[in-house]
Amino acid sequence: MTRYCQCVLLSLTACGRLGFEPSEATRSVDAGGHPFGSAAISSPGLGIVLIMPAANGQNEGGCIADGAIAFGSGGITVDVARTTAAASGYTALRTSSTGVQLEDRGGVFALRDATTVYAQTAFDPIAMRWWRLRPDMIGATVVADVSPDGTTWTQFASTSTPPPSQVVVELVAGVATMESVPGESMFSHIGF
Repeated sequence: MTRYCQCVLLSLTACGRLGFEPSEATRSVDAGGHPFGSAAISSPGLGIVLIMPAANGQNEGGCIADGAIAFGSGGITVDVARTTAAASGYTALRTSSTGVQLEDRGGVFALRDATTVYAQTAFDPIAMRWWRLRPDMIGATVVADVSPDGTTWTQFASTSTPPPSQVVVELVAGVATMESVPGESMFSHIGF
């Protein structure tokens, strides 16, 4: 049975039962060694997380679970109602423990890890509104599925990465370059 995170962000603490906390996933430094990069994180309602990358350069932010959770047969699911609109924008569901992520990057939907893009296609925000990463214990891979409604799933791709028994989940949004209007990503119904 899927459980859902009741994501209510209160200042710098976040995301109910799953134990999400705001993260500064990528803090870059400029040539002078000064840090830059940030994103505002808010929750306009119960179970909704908005991540808005700052417009002043390469920025990323989001929420990261404060501990590992079981990576069971149902996997990790999330309703991604909106992804960043910027040309260099990206929105991702990551698992820190495997490095595997599902992402929309500038209108290209992909399953990847740090070194390999396993599959990519044009992002369809209606058909691909729901994202899921799940273990395939028989094939010893991590599988990515998509769904328009969170009920009927279509396999998108799989990795060559063996599935761990536990994962640390991250919800991330960012921009790779300066964007005057970076947009925002909206996540809800985080299930595990």
